[in-house]
Amino acid sequence: MGLDIVEVIQKVESRFDVQFTSKELEIYTVAEFCELTTMKLVEKGVTADDALKDEVFEGIRQIICDQRSLQPDDVRPESHLIYDLGLE
Repeated sequence: MGLDIVEVIQKVESRFDVQFTSKELEIYTVAEFCELTTMKLVEKGVTADDALKDEVFEGIRQIICDQRSLQPDDVRPESHLIYDLGLE
């Protein structure tokens, strides 16, 4: 993993107070990252609903936009973290 993706992962862990294992981080798209983060929050007792899913997506999108100087419209659920967003 490159420095950009490591920093994004650390910021997501900090923002949502979750921890990921290296095995869990075999993810490729923004949607997969959101699903993993949501799953971690549910394991902590947070109710999984549309509001949580939206909060996770918006939070991850903002972190990626800040890290890569992208516009929010550039980061979609289907965006590939490496090929589309340049996170290496």
